[in-house]
Amino acid sequence: MLRELDRVVDRLYGELRTVGARARQEALRSRLSDALLLANALERFFDPAADTADGGAAEGAAREAAVAVEQTGVEADGGPMGQSALATSGHSTSATTGLSRPGTSGQPASATTGQHGIATPGQSVSATPGLSRSAMADLSAAAARSESERGGGIERQDEAETIRGVAGTFYRRDHGGYIVLESEEAFNITESMVTKIGLEHEAEVACRPHMREDGSMGHHITILLQGDDAYAPIRQYMGYVELGSHHNLYCVDLNDPQQRYPIHEKDVEIQQPQDGDPCSFNVAIGGEYARLSRLYKRAERLPAEESQETRRSKAAARERSSRRTAEPFLEGCRVVVIGGMAKWFESVVRETGAELVHDSGETPERIHAQLRRAHSLFLLLTNNSHNATWSCIEIAKAHDIPHFRIEGSKSNLRQQLWDNRALIRAVAEASGRGAREHDDVG
Repeated sequence: MLRELDRVVDRLYGELRTVGARARQEALRSRLSDALLLANALERFFDPAADTADGGAAEGAAREAAVAVEQTGVEADGGPMGQSALATSGHSTSATTGLSRPGTSGQPASATTGQHGIATPGQSVSATPGLSRSAMADLSAAAARSESERGGGIERQDEAETIRGVAGTFYRRDHGGYIVLESEEAFNITESMVTKIGLEHEAEVACRPHMREDGSMGHHITILLQGDDAYAPIRQYMGYVELGSHHNLYCVDLNDPQQRYPIHEKDVEIQQPQDGDPCSFNVAIGGEYARLSRLYKRAERLPAEESQETRRSKAAARERSSRRTAEPFLEGCRVVVIGGMAKWFESVVRETGAELVHDSGETPERIHAQLRRAHSLFLLLTNNSHNATWSCIEIAKAHDIPHFRIEGSKSNLRQQLWDNRALIRAVAEASGRGAREHDDVG
């Protein structure tokens, strides 16, 4: 038993020197400390001097060892989680089995106490007859239960950290894009992944790293708050490939044949488009070349042509984008947003000229006083608490502050700010008049 514990301690020390994750290091240190306590307790219990002790002392040592076993989560060297280095429940273990190390001649070797308090070659180890088979089985069963519980706890902690992932923001390019994480690290996203996930410019995402089969690092990406491609530095089109003069290939807008751009040489080489192929493509603002977003097979149906209403909506969004820097339409107003993270909404609210007051939904009482003096309230219900939602709505109703629900994207927030600009400004003006009248009365 002590030999197995010694091996476990050595392995834990080795893992501790190589592991990088802080949470895993703390778990290993805890397991190592418990393993050392267990080894010391067992060594004291099996000390030959204990032979002269009465049965009560032996039982006390057994209880101490059992407590140490319940506190530790050691696992067998090279074995899976949940397999104890001690005997498992249901297998009785002799009190003299495995307590001496084989010497080079095959005889039991003597052992001395090593730096971990575990028997090492140089001193013989004998068993105290005070521990019965049933007690040893109970000790082993406790070790197995402790290992299973502790192993499960660590796995659940690691799983929770993995599920949360690292927050980041996606930025669009004419072909693919890139994500900047909170740690200021950045990585590229291919056009096919952008299309598959449905990412739009400035989408807020959670990234969970994972190892691919080829050994490279990848990320699982989850959209937390959708962005808005209407504000991306690109123009997106549905169209078709056309063969021009000198065998040059062009992408042509399906709705306006005058919109005709040569296809980038990389896309020609990799995707090998043919004359007449339906496609979707992007063009950088101020750019000259089309980048293929998706090339459809001839037998594949082209997505429905954008309606005139959709095209007008996108055109209006682009018009607001150019207007926002010159004419902030909510200057002097205060906008409260509940849910998510402040950085998700800062750029959207700032471009209107309004002041942003934000709370994640965890401590809504922190901004209740500011909410009473605000001019509009927006709630992100997908990332919020029930208490925050209703407490803020009650305050908004009591003070005649209009409140709205964000439908999961920055584009929706932009649209609602624009559509309700007159109402928000009217509330701000009424609030200003009321403050001036109060000052006059004073």
